[in-house]
Amino acid sequence: MTFRTRSPGIRLFLIALAAVPVLSCGPGNEAAESAAGSQQSGISAQDRPAPAGLPGIAAIGGVQDVWPFSFGLDSDRTVVESALGAPTGTRSRPAGDSETSATVVTWEYPGVSFTFFVDGAAQVEELLTARIASADVAVGGGLAVGMSEEEAVALLGEPGYRSGDDIVYFYYSTTIELVVRRGRVVEIALARALP
Repeated sequence: MTFRTRSPGIRLFLIALAAVPVLSCGPGNEAAESAAGSQQSGISAQDRPAPAGLPGIAAIGGVQDVWPFSFGLDSDRTVVESALGAPTGTRSRPAGDSETSATVVTWEYPGVSFTFFVDGAAQVEELLTARIASADVAVGGGLAVGMSEEEAVALLGEPGYRSGDDIVYFYYSTTIELVVRRGRVVEIALARALP
C-alpha cells in the first residue's frame, strides 16, 4: 500500500501507526514471548524491571477536604464571630503601603487563629487564612496537628514547596501549609491562594 502526502509530519504519523502492532509484540507481552520461544533475547521475565506505575493519588485534594469549621473560607468576621463567639485576642497591621486604608486583622481563639483582609473604603473583607495549632481542633481527611511528617505526606502527596520547617501544597485556589518541627506537624494553615 502506498500513501502519498506532502506533509512529512503525516508521513511519520502513518509510519508510527503502522509500527504499533509490531512494537506490541516486544518485551512485556507474555503471549508474544511464549510464541517466540527460543528466539527470545536471552532476558528472562525475572530479569526484566517491573513496569513503572503511576504515582498514587493523594487522599486530600484541597482545603475543602480538611476544612473543620461550620463556615467557609469565603466568610467575613461577622460569620466567624457568630459561629465561634468573640475572639480571645486580636491584632492588626497595615496591609501594604501607607497609600491604602486596608488592614490585615488576626483573630485568635484557643488552638486556632484567623487572618482577614479588611478594606473599609472599598467595603471588602475576606478571610485569608485559618492557622490551626492544636490537636483539639479536628481537621478533616485524617490530617492533624501532632501527626508525623511522613503521615501527612502520605495523605497529601508530595509537596509543591519545602523550605526549612514549612511544607506547602498548592491547589487551584487554596493552599495547605504544614509547619513541621522535629518530624511532627505543629501547625496547619488553610489559606486562599493569593494572586
